[in-house]
Amino acid sequence: MLKKLLTIALPLALPTLLYFTYSYLEWRRALASGTAAPPPWWIDVPWVSLAAAGAALLAVVLVALALLGGHEISGVYEPARLIDGRLVPGTTTAPPVSTD
Repeated sequence: MLKKLLTIALPLALPTLLYFTYSYLEWRRALASGTAAPPPWWIDVPWVSLAAAGAALLAVVLVALALLGGHEISGVYEPARLIDGRLVPGTTTAPPVSTD
């Protein structure tokens, strides 16, 4: 569950969270300086840009995981099987060593 949150939800939401944080800090600064109050927050939000930035960040994370993550792919896979009525899970063993 944590892996899904970090690899999918966080990259999609990060641009929006950063934008809202920036907008909130600017609103606080405007209030402190006494300038006019800004319009409601939903009027000026660039939703399309935020969604595109989130999708691009998600694509970068997924491509990076595909290229850099994972396990060693060499080896011999033995699928799950029934032995004496008991299910033995599948395993991956090291590839045979060549003596050439």
